Parts: sequence; structure tokens; C-alpha cells
Amino acid sequence: MARLACVDVPALPLQLLKRRHPNWAGFPVAVVAEESPQAPLLWASERARRFRILPGIRYATALSLCGELRAGVVRPDEIAAAVRQIADRLRDFSPDVEPGADEPGVFWLDGDGLGRLFRSATAWERSIHQGLCDLGFSARVVVGFTRYGTYAVARSRVAETGGSLAFGSLVEEQRAAHAAPLDRLGLPPEQRDDLAKLGVATLGDFLALPAGGLRERFDEPAARIHDLASGAAWTPLQPVPPAERLVAGIEM
Repeated sequence: MARLACVDVPALPLQLLKRRHPNWAGFPVAVVAEESPQAPLLWASERARRFRILPGIRYATALSLCGELRAGVVRPDEIAAAVRQIADRLRDFSPDVEPGADEPGVFWLDGDGLGRLFRSATAWERSIHQGLCDLGFSARVVVGFTRYGTYAVARSRVAETGGSLAFGSLVEEQRAAHAAPLDRLGLPPEQRDDLAKLGVATLGDFLALPAGGLRERFDEPAARIHDLASGAAWTPLQPVPPAERLVAGIEM
């Protein structure tokens, strides 16, 4: 079975904001949609999450949970530039790199045919991780067998614990993926909170729900995520080619 890697540069906009404000080290930090007390939070640091400050709540509400919260706006063009920089670096480890369309900082790499360049899956994942560290980004790298399984594990690994993992079998990957906390897997805040009230806390809990009933009650994107995680829906890797470099010349 072909290998692939999922790379998660966790909360990429948050990492960019922390670079801009190095004096915020040690504080809970969040990225907001705009500079307004009613602006929703888009990303929240691990330290902020300890205060139940989660993406989707209002900035004013977040401040009521922790008065030391630091927050700021990160422009879309800043995020896009960072995604291009990271994708270019990842192409040193695989020619086929797919940036996540909906979540900046998530990437998939095709591992097919790389056995002659890297002595093992672990060596490949460590090389990827080191390459991103050299760029100054915290990252999690998971090498496995399925798109959603590797994604779920990458998103669930807490940033402070470091970074990388290579599964030896599909069964190992599935076991780890099913333990992934559901609040890390991109559900809208309303659906995330409704499922939490039902006691659905992990991906395994989520997959135990009947797909038909889930679709009737929650619609998209919960139903789509259920299909992807269960294998009912499958999308092949869709690599994005590097941008062409333009070279200007002057004829004399």
C-alpha cells in the first residue's frame, strides 16, 4: 500500500502572528477576523485552549475567560505567502505536494517511489520535520496510508509534544486516528459544540454515528467529514505544481 505524509503546520496564521509579536511568548494568543470586540476567533493557541478559548467564540467572550489573552489580525496575503514558502520547501522531499484547500498549514506529500532516497518512512518524516524547523515553523508530520487518517493524527498531536510519527500499518493508523479529539478536526463551532453535548468527543465516537442520521441532523460539513473519515468518500492526491519563475532579459 502506497505511503503518504500529512504535514500540519498547526495554526499557521497564529505562528505568523507570534513571529510578529515575540514579546507575546508565554501568553495565550488568538487570531481574530478583525479588530473588533465582536470579531470571532479564527485560531487559538494551546495555552488559550486551556481556558476554553476556542475558534468561533467572540473576542470579548474570550477576554472574559482570560484577561491576559493577546490577539491580532493576520492578512490573507500573509498566509498565502507562507503557504507558498512551505510548499516550496516540502518539494525537496516529494515532487507531489498538495496544500490543503480549506485549512492553511495542512499539506499532503506523495511518498510513492521515495524508498531509494530515504532509508525508511521514519527517515522521510524526520527529514520533512527538520526542513520545516529550518524555516522556523513548528510542524507535525505523520506518515501513513490514508489522507484522512494521517490528517486526523497530525491535527491531534499537541504542538508542545513535538512532531512526527510514522505508522507501520494501516491498523495502527486507524487506531490512532479514532482517538483524535473531534474539536481539532475542522468542524464548524456550532456542530462541534452540538456533538460535544451528545458526548461525541473523538473521531471514533463520530464514526460510530449512523451516516444517514448524521446527514439529516447536521448536513454539511459534518456529513462530508464523516464520509471522508469512514472511507465512503475518497479523493486522490491533487498536487499543485510550483509557480513558474520568470526570468527577464535585455537584448543589446
